Amino acid sequence: MTRDEAGRLQELWKANNGDKTCSHGRLVDHLTSEKGNKTGMCVCLECGAIFPDPLNTLLSN
Repeated sequence: MTRDEAGRLQELWKANNGDKTCSHGRLVDHLTSEKGNKTGMCVCLECGAIFPDPLNTLLSN
């Protein structure tokens, strides 16, 4: 998923849920660049939130 796709999810979430907090229960997709390269970030498929890949964080410690 790209940042543009995540942005569309974020807009949809806000339109449907306002300021409701997401539980990030569908955190299953990796954020990629427009060229398809991995960014080390993940995207919540429910609300479009972008955050560091938890596996990268665990492996770097």
